[in-house]
Parts: sequence; C-alpha cells; structure tokens
Amino acid sequence: MTEFISNFHFLRPDWLWFIIPSMIIPWLISKGHMSNSWQKVIAPEFLQYLNVSGRKTLKSKSGLPLTLFALLISLALAGPTWEKTEIPARKSIDNLVVLLDLSLSMYAEDLQPSRLIRAKQKLQDLLKLRREGNTGLIVYAGDAHSVTPLTDDVKTIELLLSDLEPMYMPEGGSEPGQAVRMARDFLSRAPADNGRILLITDEIAPDQVPEIIDLAGATPIDVLGVGTTTGAPIIRPDNGQMFKYQGKVVIPQLNPEVLQEVARETGGSYSDITLNNHDLRRLAVIPDPLSTQTDEEHTMVADWHDAGYWLIFPALLLALLCYRQGAFSTVILATCLVSGVSLSPSSHAQGWQDWFKTADQQAMDAYNKGDYDSAASLFENPEWRAASQYRANQFDKAQSDLNQLEEQSADQLYNLGNAFAMSGQYPQALEAYEKALSLDPDMADAEHNRKLVESMLEEQQNQQNQQNQQNQQNQQNQQSDESQSDQQNQQEQNQQSSDQQGQQGQQGQQGQQGQQGQQGQQNEADGSEQAGQQGLEGDTDQDSRENSSGRSDPSQQNEQDQSEKSIGADQMEETQGQQPDPASEQMLRRIPDEPGGLLRQKFLQQYRERMRENNQDSREGRPLW
Repeated sequence: MTEFISNFHFLRPDWLWFIIPSMIIPWLISKGHMSNSWQKVIAPEFLQYLNVSGRKTLKSKSGLPLTLFALLISLALAGPTWEKTEIPARKSIDNLVVLLDLSLSMYAEDLQPSRLIRAKQKLQDLLKLRREGNTGLIVYAGDAHSVTPLTDDVKTIELLLSDLEPMYMPEGGSEPGQAVRMARDFLSRAPADNGRILLITDEIAPDQVPEIIDLAGATPIDVLGVGTTTGAPIIRPDNGQMFKYQGKVVIPQLNPEVLQEVARETGGSYSDITLNNHDLRRLAVIPDPLSTQTDEEHTMVADWHDAGYWLIFPALLLALLCYRQGAFSTVILATCLVSGVSLSPSSHAQGWQDWFKTADQQAMDAYNKGDYDSAASLFENPEWRAASQYRANQFDKAQSDLNQLEEQSADQLYNLGNAFAMSGQYPQALEAYEKALSLDPDMADAEHNRKLVESMLEEQQNQQNQQNQQNQQNQQNQQSDESQSDQQNQQEQNQQSSDQQGQQGQQGQQGQQGQQGQQGQQNEADGSEQAGQQGLEGDTDQDSRENSSGRSDPSQQNEQDQSEKSIGADQMEETQGQQPDPASEQMLRRIPDEPGGLLRQKFLQQYRERMRENNQDSREGRPLW
C-alpha cells in the first residue's frame, strides 16, 4: 500500500482542471430542468406550493449522474498510473562526427608503432563498439576533407580507414577549425538535433582555441590526445628520414593543457589515448561495460502504465442514464474528448504538472526522457540523484552523494565503485568493490568489475613502465650521440694535425727531388718538342679527313628520317595487334596496387575547388606539421 501511494501520479495532470467545469455545468443543467412555463405567469412564492414534490425531487437529482460521468472522464483523461511496464524502445539517434588529424606530426613514433597507427586502431575499436547511431569521418591537415558523411554503416568507414595517410593530404599543416566547421555542417543536416564531435589529435595551437570554440557553438567536442609530452621525431614513410625544418629536426609534443581547454569550453571531455577502451568510455562514445544490461534489455524500456481506460466502463454506464434524462449532448462532447486523447500519442505533462507531482516524480520523468542533468538537480533522494549524475558523466558529484549515505548497502558501494572507475580512480574503485563483496559475496557484477579494474591498473602500470623505459632509452641515445660527436671531433683534430706534419715532410722531399730532376728534364726537352710537332701535324690531317667524310646531303638526311618514322609506326601496329603473353601478365600483376590513390585524387579535387572559390593559394604563417 505504501508503494502504491508513493508511485501513484497522473501522466496528464492538466486534465484535472476539467473537474471544475464538469461539476458546475451539470448543476446549471439540472437547475434549468426545474424551470417550466408556469414561472412566466405565477409568482415564485406561490409556485413552490403548486409543484408536485416527487417530480421536483426527480428533477433535482437528474444532474448527479452527469456530474459523476464528467468526473470519471476527467480522471481518465488525466491518466492515473502507479506501475511501470516494459515497452519497445525507440531507436537511438546518436550522431557522432569523428575528426582525425592527418598532419605530418602523426608520423611521430613516441607511441609504438606510431601515433597514426594507434589513432587508427582506436577508431576501429570505436566503430566496432558503437551499437546505434550515425557516424561520420572527417580528416584534416592544412584543410579538411570529408571521408564519409553521417551513416549507420560503419563497415564503409572501416574499409577506408587503412588507406588514410598524411602523405595523401594536398596541403600540409594542422587546421582543426576547418574540420569543426565541416562537422557542424554535417550535424545541421542530420535528422536529429543532438550531435557530438570527437577530435583525435596530438596538438592544437593556442591561438586556434578561440576559433574552435566559436565554430563549435552548442555542440560538445570530446578530445582524444594522441602522443606524449616528450615527443619524438617525425619519420617520413617515403624515405625513412627524419623531418627537418630550417635544418633542425622537428619533435612535435602533446599539449594536453590546450586540448583540455577546448573540451572544457565546449562542454566535452578529454582523455589521453590508452591501450584499453577506458579512454572511449571516459568520453562516453561507447556503451558502459560496467552496466549489466544485455542487448535485449537495451531494446526495452520501462514506462508508466496508463490505467485511465478502466474508468471508461463505469462512465459508459452513467452515459446510458444521462441519455434517459436528456443530457446526451454533454455525453457526446465528453466522448469526443476521450477519443481525441486516446488517438493522440501519449506525452508527459508539462507546466502545471508541478502542482500534482513531487520533486522525485518530476525527476524520474526527466530521467526516463534521458535528461539526466535536470534529473540530478530535481532528485531529493541521494541514491537516485547519484544515479542521474553518473549518467550525466558527473562522476565526482555522484561519488560525494554516495559517500554521504550513512549506511551504505552492497548496491550503493557497487555504484560508488563504478563512479570511481569511470573517473579513473582505480584504487578507490577496488576498495569500494571489495566492501560491496564483503557485504554480499555473491554479487557477480561487483566481482566482474573488480577483475576488470585490476586489469586496467596492470595495463596502466605497464604503459607507464614502457613510457619510462622509452624516456630512459631516448636519454641514453642522446648521450651516445653526444659522445660519438665528441669522438668524431677529436678524430678530425688528430687528422688535421697529421696532415700538417705530412705536408711539411712532402715539401722537404719535393725540394730535394726538384734539384736532382731539373737537369734530366732539360735534356729531354729537345726530343719532346720534335715529337710534339709531328703529333700535331698527324692530328690535323686526321680531323680533316673525319670532317670531310662526316658531311652528308640534306635530302639524304630527310629520307632517312622518314624511313625511321615509317618503321616505328609499323612496329607500333604490330605491338598493338599482339596479345600479351603470360610472362607480361605476370609482370603486370606484380605492380603494387594503391587504393589510397582514389582518396588522394578526391582530396586534391576538393582542395582545388575550395581554392578557386576562396581565390587564394594557401594560408601562410603556420607550421607544415
């Protein structure tokens, strides 16, 4: 009985205002039946003694059935309810546009095997875990390009994902503002009003933040940071060399402070990329695995059962009595109202419903609609308020509400552990799960989540150890490079000193040899001059013979050119007429296929069209990576 009283409310409480006229109008109608034609000729003080008492009593009671009928109809229209039933849920329309950074900095290898490959792998995980909704993909470097519009066919995006490379982008640089503008255009043409943007990048310049916030408007931007704060050189895939700018090696670094500012100012969330799916869950772009709902449960939702139709049957019995007493027109009007409401879709009342519902009932309506922020502000029950805050990604507030409970049950501790886990506080989550298991050792969900959080802690520690080892290795490499450069400089100095000593010794030897060899050279000079003159005469005769024999008639040269052209044409015709042999076909098959070439041509065509429209070649004053 207590549960019935606490759950009883009206789905459409505005119809309760109809009770007031439903009680006044029948009273006026019954009073009208008391009047008759004798009132025009007989004074009222004498008419009361002339009327028959039985007839007066009957007429005075004729308004009671009509009043009860109107009262039942008003209550039926208000929609009384006190229990929930499972009904099929509507398909969720969740529009998500993914912005993938394809600047040259994504080739950095501070994350193994590279930032680009890790970003692609994370995007593949996202596409596999999205159950409902539409997903679009935009890539950007110096300009933004559309890969796929909003679609529920994620397999199309998966097929194109492997061919996306920064080398295919027609313009270098990093302009996330252009991608945000294109994403807003996608969402404006979507059938639903709600939409989100997921930005996967490694760096945003501080001067680009105001533009991004202005372009985002009311659309939240969730940012996934790819890379480390130490950074690493950019390794070009075409030649395997490090990318240099003005003679210096470029080392791009992750700037999480700027990325967090973009997410915070637009109403989104930020997370560093992880080996598991904790980053995607933190950004709330995939379902929560801590929830124990199955796919079948996701297709059914609990809604309040409208029990107003039960009042129609007694109202029909009263309608028959009203028909005998001449109030059938009022019954027809009320029946039309009932049929109009029954044919219209059920909707929760607004406005005046606050007068007939408690704060928890209003909050429950907002919770069922998915408006978790409003539900969290309306709930007076701390447990339900914490559940709403958890759904609204307000994990810190949910933790504070659950911690304020005097006597925490196993379920409440389980929910507290989930709030800690979603906020990344794994040690606190383990402690809450262990307390829940101490109160209820058979709670399988708490045991499952405890093991899951333990694995997350291990992966986080392993990732941190790998990063520390990589930093140590980078420091060792730098030290070894410095030592090698010092050794090389010392070798060069030693070589220079040895060269100087060798030059001094050669000069002394050359001086001695020069004095001894001058006499012999002078003796041989006469014979060499005579031989040289004879040789010059012979060369002159030979050159004259070659020039005379090399001359040809111009007519003969033209005939020779025409004959060569005719022979070449005949060979071309013979080659075209021949069928390729198996060896040539095998060689053709060995030619590497480049499916990304279509994307490159598509991006290049979009870039040229955009440049013609804007009448500009490129934007200056920005880095190429």
